[in-house]
Amino acid sequence: MALFVANAAVSLRRGRLPGRDPWQANTLEWSTASPPEPFDFARLPAVASRDPLWGPKVANAREPAALATAWRQTTATSALEARPELFLRMPGDSIWPALAAAALLALFGAILFRFLVLVPFGLALLFALVARWLWPSPETPGAHVGARPGPRELPVGRAPGWWGMALVVATDATIFALLLASYGYLGFAGNGPWPPPGSERPQLAIPLVGTVVLLASSAPIAWAEAGIRRGDVRRLAIGIGIAMALSAGFVVLQAIELTRKAFAPQTNAYGSAFFTITSFHGLHVIVALLLGAVLLVRAWRGGLDRERHLAVQNVALYWHFVGAVWIVILAVLYLSPQVTG
Repeated sequence: MALFVANAAVSLRRGRLPGRDPWQANTLEWSTASPPEPFDFARLPAVASRDPLWGPKVANAREPAALATAWRQTTATSALEARPELFLRMPGDSIWPALAAAALLALFGAILFRFLVLVPFGLALLFALVARWLWPSPETPGAHVGARPGPRELPVGRAPGWWGMALVVATDATIFALLLASYGYLGFAGNGPWPPPGSERPQLAIPLVGTVVLLASSAPIAWAEAGIRRGDVRRLAIGIGIAMALSAGFVVLQAIELTRKAFAPQTNAYGSAFFTITSFHGLHVIVALLLGAVLLVRAWRGGLDRERHLAVQNVALYWHFVGAVWIVILAVLYLSPQVTG
C-alpha cells in the first residue's frame, strides 16, 4: 500500500502520460488511449491471432467508425475473431415505452377492479402505443441487416429480426404441443369415451372448409414476399390483401363453428381443452391479420421496398406457421375422434 501511495504521489507530481501501450503488450486493451476515452473502439478491429497487437496494425480508436451518425448503431462481430458480421441499429431515447407501460398498467388495473368494459379500449391503446414504439423511423438505413451507407455490405446470413421471429414460432409451437399433449392425456387417462357424453363428436364440414381457406392464404403471402424482393410494392399489397381476406374468412367460419357447439368450456374437461386450443389458434390468426395490416400501412407510406423487406419475411414465417399448426389441430381435435370415438 505504501509503495502504491508513493508511486501515485510521484506520478501525480512529475509523471508523464504513458500514452498507448507503454509496455509493448499483446492484447487489445493496451491499444486504447490513456486516460481512456468514453468508448473503447470507434472502429472495431479484426482479430487474427491471440496476440493482435503483435500482428498487423490495429485500427486506431480515434479513427472514424464508418457507422451511421443519425441514429445509434453498433457492429456485431464473430465471437472468436471479432470479424465484423453485421450492423445493428440500437434503440434511442423514446417516450413510447413509458406510455406503453402506463397503458399496460391501466389495462391490468381495469381487469383487477372489474371495469371490464374498458378492457377492449385498453388493449387497442396498448397495441397502438407498442406499434408506434416499434415503428421504424424514416432514417432507418434498410431492413436488409448488414447494409450501410456506402458501396460495401457486410456478408451476413439471416438477420437478427428473422431469428427473433423464429424463436417466437418455436416458443408458440412448444405451447401448442403442450396443449395438444394435455388434450391427449385427458382422453387416454379417462375410463369413458372421448369425447365424453354430452359433448358430440366434432362435425367436419365447416372445419374442412376453413382449413382450405386458411392454407390457401399462405400462397398470396409467399407471392407478396417474392414481389417485394423485386421491389414490386403493388404486388405486395395485393398479396397481403388477399391473404387477409382469406384469413378473416377462416376466423368467421371458426366463430360459427364454435358458437354452434352443444357444449361450452365449463361443461367438462373435453370442452375446456377443445375451446382453449381452438381459441388460442384463433388468436394467432387475428394477430396475423394485425401484422398484415401493419405491412399494408408501411407499404402505403413507402417503408417497404427491394432493400427493406425484413418485416415481410418475418410476417410470412409467422403466417405459414399459423397455417401449419392448424393442420395438426385439425388432425387431433376433429379427425381423431372420428376414428376413436
